[in-house]
Amino acid sequence: MKKIVILITVLFLFTLTNAQKSTQRLPLHEVFTSSTCGPCYSGNINIKSILDANPNKFTLIKYQMNWPGVGDPYYTTEGGYRRGLYGVNSVPSLFVDGHNYGVGSYNQTQFNNNYNKPVYLEVSATHSIIGKTVEVIVTLNPLQDFSGTNNKVFIAIVENKTTGNKMSNGETEFYSVMKKMLPKAIGRPLGNLTNGTPVSFTESYTFPSVNTVEEFYDLSVVVWAQNTTTKEVYQAAWSFKTAGINNNNNSNNGIISLFPNPVSSSAFVKYVVNNNQNVEINVYNVLGEKVYSDKKGVLQNGIHTSEINCENLENGFYILKLAIGNTVFLEKMNVLN
Repeated sequence: MKKIVILITVLFLFTLTNAQKSTQRLPLHEVFTSSTCGPCYSGNINIKSILDANPNKFTLIKYQMNWPGVGDPYYTTEGGYRRGLYGVNSVPSLFVDGHNYGVGSYNQTQFNNNYNKPVYLEVSATHSIIGKTVEVIVTLNPLQDFSGTNNKVFIAIVENKTTGNKMSNGETEFYSVMKKMLPKAIGRPLGNLTNGTPVSFTESYTFPSVNTVEEFYDLSVVVWAQNTTTKEVYQAAWSFKTAGINNNNNSNNGIISLFPNPVSSSAFVKYVVNNNQNVEINVYNVLGEKVYSDKKGVLQNGIHTSEINCENLENGFYILKLAIGNTVFLEKMNVLN
């Protein structure tokens, strides 16, 4: 009996160790739709109802197609490339992490199945918008080795809500409409990634003077890694908007640690303040919405620790923004209540 107990204990520890290597998945929902497609109206309503019930647990891109009617004015050739990649021949069509689902029949059970799949690649990004230029900084942190010429990283600039493409199907508002892919629709080769060795790169794009963007402040960015042969999406993420943020870490200020992470009820951020500066702590969800704020006021020189109450936050990824004087520091936070 004693040997059996030891075996079970070792087995449990082995399983726990392996489980810690995965991270939370944010399923990528790619919708092929059109403002001239009658069934797209009800299909988009169903998709919105499912995603609205699961805040901070998904990523979303909509490709407006130039058919079946006279065409959606927000069609792009990049959206056409994604259509060809999946072999889409009708709208509406929904692909979740590269797999085909019915737009009108997509349900909570299917969402849960996708959300709960383990993933072994962390994807994070920040972006800035200055005038008509969007710059994106992407970081990939592999939790296992990745190799293969068909593994690629894709970046999509989407507009959160548009109305200028209203046509004949009755829809008046459109969400997460893809406006540009960086560097191109074919993606950026992922290359070989080594477990525990992060890789970062930067892409940027300046929209022409005549473009289909309605409001530049309303742009978001989605980043994902995918195998273009199997179509499997390894992981996706919303980029965090950092326009006007100074990430200069050359000062003596800064975050020492954020713990625990993942966090359940409370997180603690330890940081250094130099020269008695004003300190403010904010937390944003993946949509860039502020969900927590704590204005600490002027703090004296030294090391400080502040508690962040996360009990009311939905499970998912967040960005901690620590402002010390004119310097801002960003840290990714994973909430698992």
